Amino acid sequence: GQGGGADGMSFSFGDPQSVVTAEEGATSGLAVSLDTYDNGGGDTFGAVQIRYDNAVVATGASTNLRTGTWVSLDVRVQADGSVRVEHDNNVTTGTIPGWSGVAGRRFVWA
Repeated sequence: GQGGGADGMSFSFGDPQSVVTAEEGATSGLAVSLDTYDNGGGDTFGAVQIRYDNAVVATGASTNLRTGTWVSLDVRVQADGSVRVEHDNNVTTGTIPGWSGVAGRRFVWA
């Protein structure tokens, strides 16, 4: 539409209590954020960002995250720490340093 929209959304695998702002995701564990609105807050507008323990692992090229239709979002983390996020056929990849399987984390959509 013509409105400004919301700030975005995130998918996290971490501590739900560490979600400070919904569009940025958890600050502990894995967070994939999709920032759909430039609110001047220093975040990466129009891009998929992958963070681990609040450190940026990768930032995808700016793209249209507000398509006005349902699109796929696929997040994969391999045993070697490689991470791949595909949103509407746009791929962002990175490597999580020191990655190992973790217990006690939760999935959070925000």
